[in-house]
Amino acid sequence: MRQNDAIVIMGNGPSMTGVDPRNFGPAVDTFGMKNAYRFFRRISWWPTYFACFDYTAAGERIDEFRALILDPEVTVEQFFFLKKLCESDRVRAVQLQPGKPFEGTFNTFGDGGNTATNCAHVAACLGYRKILLIGVDCNWKHVPQTPGAYEVADVRASCDYFISDYKKVGEKYNAPMPDTYHFPGWRNFAEYAEGAGLEVVNCSPESALKCFRKSTLSQELASL
Repeated sequence: MRQNDAIVIMGNGPSMTGVDPRNFGPAVDTFGMKNAYRFFRRISWWPTYFACFDYTAAGERIDEFRALILDPEVTVEQFFFLKKLCESDRVRAVQLQPGKPFEGTFNTFGDGGNTATNCAHVAACLGYRKILLIGVDCNWKHVPQTPGAYEVADVRASCDYFISDYKKVGEKYNAPMPDTYHFPGWRNFAEYAEGAGLEVVNCSPESALKCFRKSTLSQELASL
């Protein structure tokens, strides 16, 4: 249930390091994604919403995601995945439609190219009018420079993320390819947000993303 018009979307970049969402307060809605469930479980806290729109991650960790949905101690209100992983009312399948513009509706859900952008679009579909981004850094330094799925061979593969076990040896992941899958989607979402009257604020201090107003998370949370 939406508590207000604002939501914090937590990406998994280094700027999430040291951020404790337990301090946001109960009135702040939140969105987590992908392998961050490992962090949420460690701190015994769960976001309002959780999603994974990565075909490789969603396919490989389907059993883990299904277990999250069915675990009564996981207090996520609604999960969003590429397909309905089980019959729980808490999970919603979202059909990505590449080439479709953002329209703020699940019926024609334009693909933003990456999970974080698609989470922002989900937030818009749910009626949020102010979207705060943290951990959306888009400045990977230790990743493959060609597209495709890769297998983690070294624990240092997590150094571009906010937790040391974001990637585990043997897991598969897609090369981020920010110029292909991140920057274009965010720019398109910025244009949509401006036309739809949505306010999007990038609170990620070291973010390479330049299409939104910058601020600090503490300042924006204080103004809610």
